[in-house]
Amino acid sequence: MCDPPSHQSSGIESRKRGLFHAEEHSDPERIERITHQERRCPVPDYCPLLSRRFSQIQAALATDGGRTRDVRLLSVTIDLIFDTPPVLKAYAQAIGADPSRWRFAGGDSAEITRLARAFSVYVERNGALLDHTLATVLVDRTGHLVEIWRGNGWKTSEILDAVQRTDSNELPPAMP
Repeated sequence: MCDPPSHQSSGIESRKRGLFHAEEHSDPERIERITHQERRCPVPDYCPLLSRRFSQIQAALATDGGRTRDVRLLSVTIDLIFDTPPVLKAYAQAIGADPSRWRFAGGDSAEITRLARAFSVYVERNGALLDHTLATVLVDRTGHLVEIWRGNGWKTSEILDAVQRTDSNELPPAMP
């Protein structure tokens, strides 16, 4: 379910330059929760589930008394043909994403491919749709990868706990 954390640089700080955002808010001094998804994903337990979980995380962060005000969510599309900035912006509005907390992004094909590979996300075009795996990552304020969750088996509470540990500068427990 979760790979051991790697405290090496994620490279996300340099990759941000190659991404477009549906909303033009970007702050490199924030803790980022990043997931890869596609807007048209037909599998209810894949991208739509991750959007629902990010909505839950957004709601939990909004009610924590400001302790995690610098935590940001970033959903990166892998469907660049369909997920244009206007489409992503409309989707973000439709699901209630607060643009000051949760952004949607895409980029050029080479940049998204590089980003997907960096987090071991498999993507292959299958007709009009994409076959893909899932990865959700936690990147700290310095751009270092803290933790990766593979697939969709993670719980909202796991993410929130990891964010709290990262925010308080505690490292995640070592994996056996």
